[in-house]
Amino acid sequence: MIGLKKKEIFFAGFCVALIAWTLWPRHLFHDPWSFVLEDKNGDLMGARMAADGQWRFPPERALPQNLSAP
Repeated sequence: MIGLKKKEIFFAGFCVALIAWTLWPRHLFHDPWSFVLEDKNGDLMGARMAADGQWRFPPERALPQNLSAP
């Protein structure tokens, strides 16, 4: 009897987790990023706007250490 109760609780928890996982948004924003390419002296080498014509950059903390500004 007790084993059956544990299985019911586990199954209910599994169902809740599965529903939450399927309803959770994968990406909150699908906006494309812009980029600016500079040489080691900070001189502009190239720049590109996002596909929608906006200048939009990822936060600096999201860039790998070797790509962020010194």
